Amino acid sequence: MAGTLGLGIVGAGRVAANHARAAQRLDDVALRAIAEVDGTRRAAFAEEYGCAGEASLDALLRRDDVDLVVLALPHRLHAEAAIQALQAGKHVLVEKPMAMSVEECDRMIAAAKAANRLLAVGLTHHFHPVPAAARVLIRSGQLGRLVWATETQYSQRRLGSNPSWLFDRAEGGGQLLANGVHFTDRMMMLAGSRIVAVKALVGSFFNAYPSDDGTLAYFQFENGAAGTLALTGHYSGAPTSLAQAVCTKGMLRYGRELEATDPDQPDVEGYRAVPVPPANGFARQLQNVAAAIRGEGALEVPGEWGRDVMRALFACEESSRRGREVVLE
Repeated sequence: MAGTLGLGIVGAGRVAANHARAAQRLDDVALRAIAEVDGTRRAAFAEEYGCAGEASLDALLRRDDVDLVVLALPHRLHAEAAIQALQAGKHVLVEKPMAMSVEECDRMIAAAKAANRLLAVGLTHHFHPVPAAARVLIRSGQLGRLVWATETQYSQRRLGSNPSWLFDRAEGGGQLLANGVHFTDRMMMLAGSRIVAVKALVGSFFNAYPSDDGTLAYFQFENGAAGTLALTGHYSGAPTSLAQAVCTKGMLRYGRELEATDPDQPDVEGYRAVPVPPANGFARQLQNVAAAIRGEGALEVPGEWGRDVMRALFACEESSRRGREVVLE
């Protein structure tokens, strides 16, 4: 397609604002409409970002000026909304986590193929500057082959810190689906491979709400690399966010900044800073999706990748229930 890409957003919550601001950064994408059932939020969002307001997904999908639909809805609504939008001839960018089951992911992928439309998944760490730079460094081969990676992510998640549905597994909430999805995806990014075996402990250890608030997981990747995830939504404590990778010729780590050892100085026991230019991850994501729609590049996070991430998360839950390793076919 040529010309400006028309964007429609469904759901006017916090993440929707990130997508709206991303569109404002791009010359070839324009936000046309927000669909939101809450009239007050709909009006406020439409006024702030200069777009039309629609009271339903149906109404937004009837708009001829909308080419791409961003789904920023509660997790349990992702699959049906995505399928409906694809069948209406729209391209779709669905927020993470992709869906509530592998079967839902499969139906979304099938709907995209049947409609000849793109289905992208909002795993933004592919585009945030530091994780993206870490992946480039690993793929460059400077540090050798990745042997294993770790993600340690501790944060406070008491009731009230987020909307109530994010604490209810039946609604698609819980630390593993809401946050662990990013860190599992990041390890897959570094490994450049999908997960084929999982051993995990998932449960509620720190809070009294109907979802998990902690996960310890071991991942085996198809290419032979391994990874571990330590994730909490603790009641009270110090936050920690650290990714590490151990390779055959060196190591890297990152939180807000990227550091790596120098493979040319193997006897130097210390990290050095790796400069990372600033960038807006949501804008880079939208730019990638827009380019793919125009046939000007490959989609960075297609539905198939999103499905593989979700498959690993559901395997964590299954492994914890069964008390043993789960091998993924």
